[in-house]
Amino acid sequence: MKYFFTLIYFFSTCCVFGSLSFAKSLTCRNLFVETDEIAQSIRALAELRIRLDLAKSENQLSIAYFALDSEFHRKKQKLLKYGVENSLFNKTELLASIRTEVELLQSETKDESQERKFTTEELIQFIKVDGSQAVFHRVKPVARMNFKLKQFSFDISQEEPFELMATPVTQAVWREIVVLAKEKFPNRYNHLKESPSHFTGDLNPVENVSKNEINLWLSALNSLSQNAEPHLHHLIVDHNDGDKYDLPSKQQWLIVAFENQPLVDIRSDQPADTKEIAWYQPQSVGRTQPVATKSPTNIGPAKFYDMFGNVRQWLRTFRIASNSDHEFLVSGFDYTSSKPALFDNTIEAKSAITKDSTIGFRLVREVKNP
Repeated sequence: MKYFFTLIYFFSTCCVFGSLSFAKSLTCRNLFVETDEIAQSIRALAELRIRLDLAKSENQLSIAYFALDSEFHRKKQKLLKYGVENSLFNKTELLASIRTEVELLQSETKDESQERKFTTEELIQFIKVDGSQAVFHRVKPVARMNFKLKQFSFDISQEEPFELMATPVTQAVWREIVVLAKEKFPNRYNHLKESPSHFTGDLNPVENVSKNEINLWLSALNSLSQNAEPHLHHLIVDHNDGDKYDLPSKQQWLIVAFENQPLVDIRSDQPADTKEIAWYQPQSVGRTQPVATKSPTNIGPAKFYDMFGNVRQWLRTFRIASNSDHEFLVSGFDYTSSKPALFDNTIEAKSAITKDSTIGFRLVREVKNP
């Protein structure tokens, strides 16, 4: 009955406004068709609203909630714009109709598709990865992985799942954390620069930062997380208060870089089509480029960008140098590399105070519920 009155309301409203505005040249017969389409759109929005509530109740406040929330608001704004432009309804009336439809749907028998959890594979399509936010993908444990790449032999395993950032940390993400930390913790992070990079661009990878500076930045990020900073939920997809972030280990980076990598023939050490996966000379024109603008490394539905080229990336793994200092490993290749040399130095060591425009980093997030 409520659904019937909703239709009548929109139909009568459309007819009234149609009779008052002949400039729109609308007829009640056409309006009935439009009204039916509007009702269908409202029903679709109500279904999305229920999915949102379901994701929240099932503690899927990560990728699930973010994806559904983005889709709901996009469709709602599109319908509202149509209603306002045609003098059919305002925002208050639209929200009231959505609530009415939600009540109707909840009173009906829910089918199985509305009750099950939504998987990451189904929801990831709604997330646009461009570096404006930090997006993480979960990687399953690897019992053992062994391969040889030129002079390097790798025999690695990963007992626990982990979540790796889809792109290197961008200048926009770096700056936002620095600003938030300085506001939240006065005088504690004064040594952090908001714009340390040699090449500027919000969606370019942050670079020219030493391992020591990254450690301080990570301290700021984790302190904000522990103190339930609300802005982190907008900056980091799938963030939960208390989440811990770090640099990836050598094993974690290698697993993502080379497991199921269709664009690299590890046996011959030759990239199948390097220009599709990496920024390097001469196409990089001698500088870093925006992240996620080359083909990704795929592990299932998860897409990891800039594993090769653009910037090398700091790892948390270290070795003891001949002078007993700790040298931290750096992975990947950068915008200055030439194609024949791309796979010559996959992993190398750098002093923790090294700062270079060719070195950036990405994050790994601790998995709380493996």
